Amino acid sequence: MQTGDILIGRRFTGHSTETMLLNGGLANHAAMIYVPPNGHGKAFVLDCPSDFGIFNPVGGVAMTELNEWLSRALAQDYEVAWLPLNKDLRTMGDLNEEKLFQWFKQVEHSPYSAV
Repeated sequence: MQTGDILIGRRFTGHSTETMLLNGGLANHAAMIYVPPNGHGKAFVLDCPSDFGIFNPVGGVAMTELNEWLSRALAQDYEVAWLPLNKDLRTMGDLNEEKLFQWFKQVEHSPYSAV
């Protein structure tokens, strides 16, 4: 997994399922992979779950280590799909890990509705 890859998730419980189905959607959660430069290959997930602390105890925009995020997703009965970023898009030069991290630090823990 590389920075920019997307994780799409869904689970059939709670208000988000109702919204997903009534809007014709196939998922009710999206997240992005972030692998820091010189991070020794450790991957993180950037997301903003709207589950009010059930999935992510901190709430708001969060960065969680990939293995921990996947464990939480499985524990909450999420189905997760990994969507790798197209290699042509990855090489366009717009994907800057340092700028992504700077953005994250500005919005960390902010409510999802403000992002």
